[in-house]
Amino acid sequence: MVKKNQPDSEMLKGTLAMMILRTLVGGDAHGHTSAKLIEHTSEDVP
Repeated sequence: MVKKNQPDSEMLKGTLAMMILRTLVGGDAHGHTSAKLIEHTSEDVP
């Protein structure tokens, strides 16, 4: 049985993909730069 509060893994995968693509709109970036931008723009939401 899946808990209602447990996030759907497919939704998490899609969210991560969209966050990565959003960081690349401004141009090419290394992984560290992308990670820092995602961390900054996500307001450290776990």
